[in-house]
Amino acid sequence: MEQNQDDLKKIILQLKKQGIEVEETKSRKDVLESLQSSFRKLGYSLK
Repeated sequence: MEQNQDDLKKIILQLKKQGIEVEETKSRKDVLESLQSSFRKLGYSLK
């Protein structure tokens, strides 16, 4: 679980560097939708 936290923090930092706003939220669904939105902005989609 710790590894996932570290990986997630790295991803969030990368997204912020790309100029994508990352907000803290408690809901997993919100997180997933936010991630999908961020990836779409970069031209990718999550399967």
